[in-house]
Amino acid sequence: MYVNPNKKIKFIDLPYGDKSITHRYFICAALASSKSVITNANISMDTLATADCMTAIGAKFVFEGRKVTVAPIVKPNKNVTLNCFNSATTARLLAGVVSGLNISATFIGDESLSKRPMERVINPLRLMGANIEKPPDCLFKILPSKLTGISYAMPVASAQVKSAILFAGLFAQGETTVTESIPTRDHTEIALKHFGALIDNSGGIIKVNKSRLKGRSVFVPNDFSTAAYFLAVGLKKGIKLKKVGVNPTRRAFLDMLIASGAKILLKNEKEKNGEKFADIKVLRSDIKPFKSNIEQSAAMIDEIPIACLTAALAEGESVFTGVEELAVKESDRIKSTIAMLNAFGVTAKYEDNALRVIGKKILEGGKTVPATSDHRIVMASIVGALLSQKGIKISDSGCVNVSCPNFWQLLSINPFKWGLIGNDIKQSKSPQIYKILSEITGININYSLLTANEDNFDEVFLKAKNCLDGINLTMPFKQCLNEEEVNTVACIGLKTILYNTDATAVTVALKSKKISVKGKNLLVVGCGGAATAAIKKLISQGAKITVRNRTKSKTKELKKHCKLYNDTKFFGILSFIPIDYLSYVSKNEILNADFVFDAYYFTQTALIREAKLHKKLVIDGFSMLLNQAFSNFEIWTGKKLTANQKRKAEAIFRSQNENTRY
Repeated sequence: MYVNPNKKIKFIDLPYGDKSITHRYFICAALASSKSVITNANISMDTLATADCMTAIGAKFVFEGRKVTVAPIVKPNKNVTLNCFNSATTARLLAGVVSGLNISATFIGDESLSKRPMERVINPLRLMGANIEKPPDCLFKILPSKLTGISYAMPVASAQVKSAILFAGLFAQGETTVTESIPTRDHTEIALKHFGALIDNSGGIIKVNKSRLKGRSVFVPNDFSTAAYFLAVGLKKGIKLKKVGVNPTRRAFLDMLIASGAKILLKNEKEKNGEKFADIKVLRSDIKPFKSNIEQSAAMIDEIPIACLTAALAEGESVFTGVEELAVKESDRIKSTIAMLNAFGVTAKYEDNALRVIGKKILEGGKTVPATSDHRIVMASIVGALLSQKGIKISDSGCVNVSCPNFWQLLSINPFKWGLIGNDIKQSKSPQIYKILSEITGININYSLLTANEDNFDEVFLKAKNCLDGINLTMPFKQCLNEEEVNTVACIGLKTILYNTDATAVTVALKSKKISVKGKNLLVVGCGGAATAAIKKLISQGAKITVRNRTKSKTKELKKHCKLYNDTKFFGILSFIPIDYLSYVSKNEILNADFVFDAYYFTQTALIREAKLHKKLVIDGFSMLLNQAFSNFEIWTGKKLTANQKRKAEAIFRSQNENTRY
């Protein structure tokens, strides 16, 4: 793909939660004694690998966009296979966790992960008593064992190895001590302390004792490693970033930019869960060359590729010392960083354990960055292309899903690509709604309609999953992916997250009319997917539900899972089928009801006509349709729509359809 440097950069303020912190919160929440809620979580291939592994062990993760509710492990499954995909953080941190859980687990990963060094984490865990094997067909295998605390001096600076030992220490008899000669990011220590672990961190020595964690509600700041790319953009274009993590052990690149002359302002500095964050404003700036010592390089090891690219914007030689760890990342980042810089016409070399970059204040471009599946190199290449004179061709872009799936959209390079799969969807209003939302929010959206039938659904869905960021499903395909009804899918690289927004759309529509259903009798007509989801949600809010449906067996089946009533006088009536006659609802029941909700919106039904005749509060199908779209938008972008944006979108949509509906 060619990235055009003449394209106007428009930074879209979308959430991109910190990946390192999210990994740790997912693990702590799964090990806790009660439920945890994590907001602004990083939802990427890497963090989903951790969530999937903890699920395999026995935790339960419920995703609501960037909000994740975690029900902890009660009794761990005894023999599991844990697929870490490309995530070394998942493999190394969970090595410590699994060693303490006294279970058997086989760790596997993709080709790239299989080449990364694991002995550095296996060795200290073995010293604690972990029974770890290294078969040729997997990363490693852990067998049941009992752990004893150790004192361990870190031979190499690695937050992942340190974290594995600390997690194992939660289960070990006696105290576990870790000593660092070069400090690494302390997200694990902060997370463990916040979740109630017996941990002390002072003077470069971390001590942890056997502990049971407690459930917590936590907020994840935006990812500093992702923000680093936008800081580079800001030096030439200016930029504002919100709620970016500025943990002192993580912000070395930011401090180096400031020391080199970058005009950067930090505002609204706050702290939650022990993690600091702030709004960052970058003004157009000229910078001096960087001189990074071993400690600074270790502190910004993930940012070294973008730091090297940024160094090319300075006049003279920048030196990054102590970067040998880059050679064992997702790629040999020493070689791939040099190759990337060469593609921009920048001279760079590696000698005496130091990366040296000869900056000349410009990036030429006009070439192709060598193919790589390393997300950090691709992200740096994208930024370089935008700041270059001639642009650049990038061979592989899909790997950014590893850490920041919305990266292209954050810079308005690519639109979000969403679509609807159904078998009779020519009249769908969804493209129209998302076009309105695109115009109101300034977020570029392409929404397509994909026709399928029961014979080719799997093929159509697979193609959609490979090219779309989000998918809607309509009948009859809502149960094709799961036993539960699914109408919304988030596509994150090779992974998918399944949602049903039907119930939320109904309850939000009622709430917008200030309707409370607690303790009220409601009649629900229909027993399909949307109706069933709404029934369960309404019951959870305290409603007493009577169901009427053409197929009695479906109602009977629903009674196995929900407490249903058999009333004849109702506070409200909700219909999920096109009632063209009143065989399900009597005129007297409508007369006694306070409101009528009808999910059908193509024509005016007999139910709606009768409700209007008696001047009842009517909530039509457009309300549900719009609320579904609002929920989907927030799931797929992570960005909350304001009440004003929702009102504006509804007003435009209704005015555009005034002459085409009943």
